[in-house]
Amino acid sequence: MQIMNILLSLFVWLVLVALPTLSALAQTMALDYTARQPVKAGSWYPGESEALRERIRQLARESVDTQLDPQYGKVRALIVPHAGYDYSGSTAAAGFKLVKGEKYQRVVVIGAAHYEDVPGLSVLDVDAYQTPLGKIELDQAAIEQMHRSPLVMSHRYAHDREHSIEMQLPFLQAMLQPGWKLVPILIGDLTRLQFQQAGRLIAKLLDEDTLLVISGDFIHYGPGYDFVPFPHDEKTAQRIAHLDKGIVEHIRNIDPAGLARYRDEMDLNDCVYPSAMVLLNLLPDDIKVTIIRYQTSGAVTGNYRNSVSYLAIAFQAKVPIKHDID
Repeated sequence: MQIMNILLSLFVWLVLVALPTLSALAQTMALDYTARQPVKAGSWYPGESEALRERIRQLARESVDTQLDPQYGKVRALIVPHAGYDYSGSTAAAGFKLVKGEKYQRVVVIGAAHYEDVPGLSVLDVDAYQTPLGKIELDQAAIEQMHRSPLVMSHRYAHDREHSIEMQLPFLQAMLQPGWKLVPILIGDLTRLQFQQAGRLIAKLLDEDTLLVISGDFIHYGPGYDFVPFPHDEKTAQRIAHLDKGIVEHIRNIDPAGLARYRDEMDLNDCVYPSAMVLLNLLPDDIKVTIIRYQTSGAVTGNYRNSVSYLAIAFQAKVPIKHDID
């Protein structure tokens, strides 16, 4: 009799407590699997849609206006930073203003994996990315094409806390005409050969109606980033800028081998390197490279004890990158 009472109590608990909880959990897991939810909304950028739109408008007003020479063709790719909008937002806005009002069918965003080791390229297995400005549908046909390569995997956990792709999406939603689909790619540590393979793989997507966005920050200086190659003094900002200039020159010259050597020789701390290496392995030599804006968090806060560098760089060509690769 006592055993029957225990079993009856367990059954009642299961019906009243456990089943609703498990059902809610299942619904949450299904939601998360269908659309990747933002992790920095409400902290690194506004979490409410109208406040976010106004913040982007404000950053666009505050950022520099750059007129590109149309003789070099259309903007095919951008390098933009991915820190909190209070720090790097005006630099990102300066880059995205160059494509404001443009119509694309597809946007490929490549960002470094900060929190998990990714042995290759990772494309999350979801239907969409969610931001406070709405859902962005993924280009499943392009992603299916990428998954034919052994370099590409889902590696879902690498995306759980990651910000490098997410930080670009509200800018794209606010600046571009609607109707584009997203190909979000996280990149980890690759060999020289794998960077070349990744470049050829992604170049196949870069047709006339595709924009490539490289998400990355440059030098991370200070004890907070375990990179103090020189003391913190009145020349710190100048020395950081000198290190950044070395990276920029190799990007400007479309020199992936030189960038790899420079980074190794200087033992740099940055998070633009893997994405930039893929970019440099797919760009034609004659592409027009324009530095749009340079900024540091040290300049924003007035304190260079810990500082991260941000750049906006535009890449123009008369023909699609895919045309040059094929």
